[in-house]
Amino acid sequence: MHKISGEGTGLLRLHSTYRHDLKIYSSDEGRVQMSAAAFAKGLLDLEGQLTPILVSLVSKDSSMLDGLDNASIEMEEAKARLNDIITSGMKTSSNESLEPEFPWMTDGAGLPLNASQLLPKLVKLTKKVTEQVRLLAKDEDEELTEASSFDVVTPYDQAKALGKTNIDIDRIAAGLPCGSEGFLLMYARWRKLERDLYNERKDRFDITQIPDVYDSCKYDLLHNAHLNLEGLDELFKVAQLLADGVIPNEYGINPKQKLKIGSKIARRLLGKLLIDLRNTREEANSVAALKSNQDQQSMSMKSEKEEADHQSKLFVKSEDMRRTTSTTSEISMDQDDDDDKETKYRLDPNKCQDT
Repeated sequence: MHKISGEGTGLLRLHSTYRHDLKIYSSDEGRVQMSAAAFAKGLLDLEGQLTPILVSLVSKDSSMLDGLDNASIEMEEAKARLNDIITSGMKTSSNESLEPEFPWMTDGAGLPLNASQLLPKLVKLTKKVTEQVRLLAKDEDEELTEASSFDVVTPYDQAKALGKTNIDIDRIAAGLPCGSEGFLLMYARWRKLERDLYNERKDRFDITQIPDVYDSCKYDLLHNAHLNLEGLDELFKVAQLLADGVIPNEYGINPKQKLKIGSKIARRLLGKLLIDLRNTREEANSVAALKSNQDQQSMSMKSEKEEADHQSKLFVKSEDMRRTTSTTSEISMDQDDDDDKETKYRLDPNKCQDT
């Protein structure tokens, strides 16, 4: 961040037009958007709720950040390989000699050795927590308990749930979920995770839901601990073990694959940065050239004015000298006339006789 002289530093002292043009890019996931809004709030030292900041400063351009068009094949291969490692319980590396010295070079490094046993446990605990939340939501809406599993569940708005920064003491005392999230939204959140994590009909796990389960567990442990959900602590520990292995490997299960996927994903973002830098440089050069032309015109006008003033002064000085010379000549001529008259008066004989 560029430091500006005087009180305050960097972006806090930028002109309002520049701060208005600032954009924080985010994917279309709710938790990522709220993180981007919180980052913008801290960066610019803003006040107020996160939701207005999210609307005004966060740009939800998932295509630019995710780069799915360019890296989709490699990402699908990485997820498929990661899914095989977790569900089949195979070793994370066929070459165990690499593990002691270079553990990060193995495929799926960081996954727990018993990942295949932890995954069914994760599903079981998720169902247990979801059922408890369903019972809590029963009093809030009786019709929800009669809905079949094929009914559309109200979508969970995580941005809305996390947008409230101050904990509502009255809601906690009343045994309600923290913030603006009610039991219905809380149930919708957990119900969606339960359905997406494991497909009973196809008997298939979706390991991409593990980070979301971890996030929900952590959120409820921090903000809804007063609800005393049984098994939530254990679910968090299991989800954390799996998430610590899944999250670093979602975009490549080895360094070579990570580099390839990362370069494709970041290509558009880096291209956008280069375009912005080029436009800024061209704009700065244009402003500098315009200022230089204005300075040259100003200097030229100043020189012309100084030359005109100098010529005017020379003309005035010349006129003064001419007038002085003319006056001196006239005085000299008058004096000569007087001398001639006096001489004539003295030498006139008639005037002498009369006298």
